[in-house]
Amino acid sequence: MKLNTILRATLLSLVVFTTACSPFKQTASRMQPAEGNRTEYVLSIEKDAQDYLEIIDVRLMNSETKASESATFKVTDGSNQTLLNLKGYETFTIIAATSNSDLNPDCAIITYKDEMDGDQKSKKIKPLLAPAEEESEE
Repeated sequence: MKLNTILRATLLSLVVFTTACSPFKQTASRMQPAEGNRTEYVLSIEKDAQDYLEIIDVRLMNSETKASESATFKVTDGSNQTLLNLKGYETFTIIAATSNSDLNPDCAIITYKDEMDGDQKSKKIKPLLAPAEEESEE
């Protein structure tokens, strides 16, 4: 019992530490239909404008079924302008698309670099959609 409590406390500390060290945070999200049978998930992201950030991969995941797929994605300035370098931007948008209608993702795992020659890191974004949007889909 005591070991279980220690493990929970350690895990909680790691989650808080990981979240605090992340160079970006989600500020809003929405789902929208796209061309063909694709669905787009639009994530508004905030970061310090001076920080280097490179988005490498976006994986959409259903945490109940553990199903996931690497999504086609693009990073924009909130309009249709695609961004290749995020330095100098405090806010940007990640548009991740999937054609798998059975996936029903509730989170995204963003793989990124926060240093040009640094290691790849991952951040889990959950919930993928704001609670009001999730409720309206049911």
